[in-house]
Amino acid sequence: MLANTNMLTMLSLAKIPFKSQDRKKGDYPLIIAGGPSACNPEPIADFIDLFLIGDGEEAISDIIDTYIGHKSDRNNLLDEMKKIEGVYVPSRYNENERIKRRKISVLKKEDFPVSPIVPYIQTVHDRITLEVMRGCPNKCHFCQAKSLYHPVRIRDKDDVLELAKESYRNTGLDDLSLLSLSSSSYPGIEELIKDLTEIFLPVGVGISLPSLRVEDNLENLPTLISVIKKSSLTFAPEVGTEKMQKVINKKIDHDTLFKVLRHAYANGWRRIKLYFMIGLPEEEDKDIEAIVDLADSIARLKKEISGGPAEIIVNVSSFIPKPHTFFEREKMASPDQLKAKQALIASKARSKRYLKLKFHDIETSVLEALFSRGDRNMSKALLDAWNQGARFDAWSESFNPKIWDEAFTRCGLDRESCLSEKDEKESLPWSYVQCD
Repeated sequence: MLANTNMLTMLSLAKIPFKSQDRKKGDYPLIIAGGPSACNPEPIADFIDLFLIGDGEEAISDIIDTYIGHKSDRNNLLDEMKKIEGVYVPSRYNENERIKRRKISVLKKEDFPVSPIVPYIQTVHDRITLEVMRGCPNKCHFCQAKSLYHPVRIRDKDDVLELAKESYRNTGLDDLSLLSLSSSSYPGIEELIKDLTEIFLPVGVGISLPSLRVEDNLENLPTLISVIKKSSLTFAPEVGTEKMQKVINKKIDHDTLFKVLRHAYANGWRRIKLYFMIGLPEEEDKDIEAIVDLADSIARLKKEISGGPAEIIVNVSSFIPKPHTFFEREKMASPDQLKAKQALIASKARSKRYLKLKFHDIETSVLEALFSRGDRNMSKALLDAWNQGARFDAWSESFNPKIWDEAFTRCGLDRESCLSEKDEKESLPWSYVQCD
């Protein structure tokens, strides 16, 4: 969402008119968008010829075949594209239309890209990323991904092993990341890691996991992973109190978490990343302070095993009520409220130098919320901000909130209304997208 201005930059550099309605004449390519942000297409609908909502493995073939058969007549082409399940054509939309999310039933081995481009320079995500599972069995109220990627689909273990070996042969990358929304929920995760360890230990390839859910089957994972590479373990408790766990419907057993951490510290782990969220419904100051208490307890637990406290990276983001979630009609906390919550955390953690606090920029979160929850009028502000020089808004050194403030004012857009609580009878900009 924060790359939207860069989308306009790419169109500009390619000398392609920004708006779809201005591309009716001329030999212009189709501008197609997809991915999680497409679950509310409206904020950028003026610029996109068609959106793909949902899984792309099968839909991409339908889109290509349709393009080949009808590319000589753009109007007819868009009419035909509209017939493809999961495809939304903004210029052909009617108020009675419903777009059903495209789903695949199986993660096929042949659909996985085992020969990605290997850059000449080091990149941020300089690793093999292998999706082992799509979807999540958990039902966290804030999580948009749960709605966008269900049902749960498991990649066959033998396919995972073969894809990992083939990807390594083609890239030579020395880090393998097992990707899913909840890696610990993968059936037989310990056996999978043991097998990967046997394959990749001789060549020094490290195995890493994304954010982990605290479950009983995590207990031996730090021991297994430590055979190859010591990188930071990542957990996402999200909140610090049992009350807030119930609010967001994400149960974290602290006894299990501490059991996992004892194993990790005993096997040489020294760095833990934790992800939390502030600005949630029903949140109180004591819930905010509990975030620091939990992080502090995790750090000091290492003293029982060896040496001083662990280094804890405490990442704190602002809650955004995303489309297609249980919280989609909730309001977002104001910038002043979020600043106060960040200050409370910083104050409580001031004497604990082993806690490294990282706060997500509030103005960036507000902009993300506006593009997440907005309607087609957001396109006006986007184009205005781009004309005023907005670029690379996801980069803190490039993001200029003043440009966006002025753009929203000039376009007469009410940000407060977009971020406010929505009545149950109120139609939402994304209501026509069916993720079920």
